Amino acid sequence: LFPGQKSNSKNEVCKPLRTFSEQVNYEFASKNYEHTLSLLQRVIQIHFRF
Repeated sequence: LFPGQKSNSKNEVCKPLRTFSEQVNYEFASKNYEHTLSLLQRVIQIHFRF
């Protein structure tokens, strides 16, 4: 599905969305908004690549 992306980024890409949203909620609760935004941008790039 993602050629060229092996074990180092596999966990990040294949993580369930529920786990991801939990992580976002945690970052948001920790007032780590900058990291939350970067996480969202990365997932948007991964899942909505044209």
